[in-house]
Amino acid sequence: MNILITTLISIIFCLLPTTELILKFKKAKSKKTFLKENIFSILAILVIFLGCFARLIYIDIYPVGLNQDEASSAYDAWSIMNYGIGRNGESYPVHFIAWGSGQNALYAYLMIPFIHIFGLTNLAIRLPMALVGCISLLVFYYFLRSAFDDKKALIFTLIFAIFPWHLMKSRWGLESNLFPDLILWAICALYYGITKKKNWCIWLSSIIFGLSTYSYGTSYFFVPIAILVIYISLIKMKKFTIKQALINLTIITLVALPMILFVLINYFDLNTIHLGPITIPKLGTVRFEEITFLNSGILSIFKKFANNIYILCTNDGNLLNYTVPYGLFYCLWISIPLIIFGMIKSIKNHFKSPIFTLINSLFITSLLLMFVVDGAINRINIIFIPLTFYLAYGIISLKKFAAIPLIIYLIFFILFEHYYYTDYQDTLNSYMRVGFKEAIKEVTNKEYENLYIDRSIHSAYIFYLLYEEIPTPYYIENVEKSNINGMFQSIDRIDDVYFEIPTSLEKGNVYLLTENTLEENKDKYTNISKFNTQKHHQYIIIY
Repeated sequence: MNILITTLISIIFCLLPTTELILKFKKAKSKKTFLKENIFSILAILVIFLGCFARLIYIDIYPVGLNQDEASSAYDAWSIMNYGIGRNGESYPVHFIAWGSGQNALYAYLMIPFIHIFGLTNLAIRLPMALVGCISLLVFYYFLRSAFDDKKALIFTLIFAIFPWHLMKSRWGLESNLFPDLILWAICALYYGITKKKNWCIWLSSIIFGLSTYSYGTSYFFVPIAILVIYISLIKMKKFTIKQALINLTIITLVALPMILFVLINYFDLNTIHLGPITIPKLGTVRFEEITFLNSGILSIFKKFANNIYILCTNDGNLLNYTVPYGLFYCLWISIPLIIFGMIKSIKNHFKSPIFTLINSLFITSLLLMFVVDGAINRINIIFIPLTFYLAYGIISLKKFAAIPLIIYLIFFILFEHYYYTDYQDTLNSYMRVGFKEAIKEVTNKEYENLYIDRSIHSAYIFYLLYEEIPTPYYIENVEKSNINGMFQSIDRIDDVYFEIPTSLEKGNVYLLTENTLEENKDKYTNISKFNTQKHHQYIIIY
């Protein structure tokens, strides 16, 4: 997405606060007074613009290449749009079968209008997540402005706008990264509803909480516990009644009912059911062990928690979640003390204001979640919402010294942005299969009896389906699978396309493999000199 389009969209996100300022300006007695009274609101608009711009600019190009989970969601979204089924044949599923052990469906459904407009492109795949990130930035600003003064709201918004985790997660289409944004929207709507006495906002909050269960599996644990902690706290503060709690629990349950049925079907090994055209699928295998402690020992639970703390302080090995120089928090030795400082002050105010109640409840539930999931930033991504709040609140609590960490973070942000668009992209080349799309297009334009694609190219088949826009009915009819009930199905071939390299090369066939595979088998492929070869980054075409 180029600079002009990015600028226009970023301006659109600034229209609401800008309109408010224009109305204030018309009523102001003097320009000097207006500027003095609204300087922090003006700066906040600039911050919102900056944050949106950083989330949107060149998302079709950076990160380079495409991740397999992005490709999977995109192909299923395209399949639903054109044929009304996922790639495993399920009609309008509430959860995709995808790899075999499932993939969350909500983000794929959000992609559909963008795929309709832009086609199966990186822009269509990533733009929904970037726009969700921009919406969250605006929501976060109004959330904090309604609870604090304009100056504090500006600091909160600035930290959120330049926070590396949210910047990076907004720039690629991993479906689980939708979850923390939805929870943020839900608590903002709930806060506005209870402080402004707006029942429709409270009901909207409940609808969003229900919808969040379609975004990621950790929600099955997180949402019920978070709702319990929040509602009990609000009832104790007399901001909520038991009747309101029951009404909203009913709304959440009704919205989440298909997902509740999905969990029950797969946990108790029941059969797939259909609600009209909607499918609630039985998976071949499930990953509920990632979000349950029922079968874990005490030691295992505490090991998970310790490992998650370690991951937060370092990284999870997924290059799309962090950059080596800047990590998840820019500067850990500055961020950790500020987060702890803000956390302590916030917890002390837990029952004094609903905003602290809501944020602390998210944090408490996030900590509990860290005892039952393990191994990846995206599994504990919800914790970054309260951590961002605590970081900003810690800076605000420094009062006249707040400018020092703010300046440091702005410097880190500038350095991070430069690194992100330069050296960082080089580290992603093999990780994101740069050149594979061009290689696929090249081999499918050649005449062949059979096409062989290297099995060592992780999830190669989904990229083949995506880049060639293979019709889903054709795929279902011609695919051969093994390990069907495993965590990840093995796609052996689709008609005359095989996902393995044979022991010998034969004329008439075309082969697509990696440099590593070719190097490892150079003694085996002694007749390779008889073939033509082409190279696309790390991928070799032999024909």
